[in-house]
Amino acid sequence: MKIIYFFLIAFILQKGIALAQVLPGDQADATKVKAMIQSTSNDSIKCNLIQQLGKIQLLKPGNKKINLDSGLRYFLYSIKFADSVKLRVNNRYEGMLRVGETYFRLNNLPSGKQYFMSVIQAYQRDSDKKREARTWLRFANMMKDSYKDRPEVIANLKKASGLYHEIGDNIKEAECFSSLGAEYYSRVKLDSAEHYSLMALKSYQFSHSNDLGFTYYHLSAIYRNKGSLNKALKYALLAIDNANERGDTLKYQNMAQRYGQLAYVYSDMNDHANALENFKRAIKIGTTNNQGNTTSEVTYLHISELARECVFLNIPKTALTEAVKIFNKYPPLDSLQIGRQAEVYGLYYNAIGRYSQAETWYLKMVAYYRCRLMDESWGNKVLAGFYMAQKKYAKARIFLDREFKNIHSDSQAFLNSAEDEFFYYKIDSANQNFKSALDHFRIFKRKSDSLFNVASARQIAEIQVRYKTLQKEAAIGALQKDRVLLLDKVSQANYIKNLIIGMIILLLLFLGVLINSFREKQKANKIIQQRNDELNSLLDDKDNLLDEKQWLLKEIHHRVKNNLQIVIGLLQRQSDYIDNKAAKDAILNSENRMRSIALIHQKLYQSEGSDLINMAEYLEEFISHLKDSCDPGNRLQFEKDFDEIHLSVSQAIPLSLIMNEAITNSIKYAYPDGASNLIGISLLQIDKINNKLTIKDNGIGLPKDFDLKTSNSMGMNLMRGLSKQLGGTFTIQDCDGLAIEVIFETDRLASDDIHI
Repeated sequence: MKIIYFFLIAFILQKGIALAQVLPGDQADATKVKAMIQSTSNDSIKCNLIQQLGKIQLLKPGNKKINLDSGLRYFLYSIKFADSVKLRVNNRYEGMLRVGETYFRLNNLPSGKQYFMSVIQAYQRDSDKKREARTWLRFANMMKDSYKDRPEVIANLKKASGLYHEIGDNIKEAECFSSLGAEYYSRVKLDSAEHYSLMALKSYQFSHSNDLGFTYYHLSAIYRNKGSLNKALKYALLAIDNANERGDTLKYQNMAQRYGQLAYVYSDMNDHANALENFKRAIKIGTTNNQGNTTSEVTYLHISELARECVFLNIPKTALTEAVKIFNKYPPLDSLQIGRQAEVYGLYYNAIGRYSQAETWYLKMVAYYRCRLMDESWGNKVLAGFYMAQKKYAKARIFLDREFKNIHSDSQAFLNSAEDEFFYYKIDSANQNFKSALDHFRIFKRKSDSLFNVASARQIAEIQVRYKTLQKEAAIGALQKDRVLLLDKVSQANYIKNLIIGMIILLLLFLGVLINSFREKQKANKIIQQRNDELNSLLDDKDNLLDEKQWLLKEIHHRVKNNLQIVIGLLQRQSDYIDNKAAKDAILNSENRMRSIALIHQKLYQSEGSDLINMAEYLEEFISHLKDSCDPGNRLQFEKDFDEIHLSVSQAIPLSLIMNEAITNSIKYAYPDGASNLIGISLLQIDKINNKLTIKDNGIGLPKDFDLKTSNSMGMNLMRGLSKQLGGTFTIQDCDGLAIEVIFETDRLASDDIHI
């Protein structure tokens, strides 16, 4: 068993908060703060930033006087600055409270109290009870951290709670009661601790607040110390349930402590299997999201308790295996953790009968535990128990007497105190001091009987049954929710499957149109070839045959365009029957792609005697249509720059599809806030044969984890594939937005055509 768990955790929490405050990731950049002071014209913000510089000094590790003095100067200057520019008094009061807190850290108690009382008296003159109550509470917390067991801590908490009661703030009043309960507990005044913790619980419940975990946890520790294991179990389970109900399970340190408290209660009940299970949970949670190769003191505390439970269950090898995993991953950092490690090895060697080695480790444990009174007391008890088992009663008596040398005897868990009485009974009996032995045996019997009476056993059984029933009901509810979600997923999967089938049918239709167009073109080529053969023999009809050739080509382009318009119409009709936004967006993308191809064939149909597309004219019309269909709110502006470039249909189609993908992506994703912004589009000649297409926006850019090489989106794959079809290079850059570039050569035949 263990010296009361809560005392250790309270101390660890205090130190843990101090350590968390000096982590590099939590420190502001003083240089940046000074730059902000220079750049701002708002005096209130400037005053807050000056105080921020003081906080930076206070957060530096080691609580060094040079840093505290530097912080004090910043806070004093912030008061003078607030007075000089006549800021509201709250800016001045905050500076005064910061000065008071700094004096507390400098161990200048009179000056610290003077500044706090000055602010409190000002709020009293103004009858501002809310701010006065908040200052009393802050005063108490600062005194508690800096001056342990000072009477002002309890007095200030009571003043704060009284004011919060007057103004009707039940939640803050409950917070004060909870702090009073913890403070009385740390001073081993268990009746007062119980009284104020129950008042906190009542106030929270009256306010319909479910922030009860800390209070439940306190009550469990209090009742364990008083020997009411049924109540200790009840509140330990409620603390865990409250965390699950509030969704606080990601607060790893708190959850580890709550499972550890539950394990202690089970251990006192001799339910070592449940104790072991909950210590394992506490260790697993406590080592979650640890930075580097360090872990908290709480984890080491739980490891030593896990080892003790394994010994009770006669599986000491398991204890050693579990402990070594932690020791290897998180080597001990200080004397306390080294002492915990020595205790684990002592437990193991004692359990396997290697008593000489066990004694060596236990003596090392006691030596390292001298760094803290509570642990020194516990180490003496463990060693006394070891010598008792060896029947070395003289040595056992020495360490048993040392157990309460520097701490209050009531600070030990109730069951441990009963065990101590049994140890004294055994020692006195061995020394034939029968009167003293009988007295100790009577106390032991009274305590053990009160601890394990029939009523308590029945209540504990009822609590466990009720808790398990609630757990089963929660599990059933979770399964029912999972079933509903699964049915929804199945329904959604069927819908998506049908949608994909529909899209495949549309794509097949589109493919059929393309194949038909290709066949029409082949037929036309055959006819053209026949006409060309005839031209060799019919020179007189040359002009008429050329006109007929042009007419046939125009007719082909006209038919292709009409077929594409039919497919576009089918897609539009299909979108009218679809409610799914993702599906509608996919169909709209397909419409835009086919419309860009149809526009090319329309240009060829309208052109007079040319098989090339004037890209400047085509792009003006293409962008205008894309803006009308995708940007009805006219929130976007287009900046265009086009050279007179003529491309064949085999190059114009992939280029237009690339532009369609890039521009629609910018319209849809670059400006999620709906602001009016700019998209730049240019198609320029680099030299006689090379051209560069650029589409750039000033939007939010790519996600941080985006990788072009590994991206598998349809749009990116399509643009990469079309760039390869052009024989060009495709690049994408994230620079104040997103820029896409495609560099390609003009088709040789088209180039020759232009220069003839």
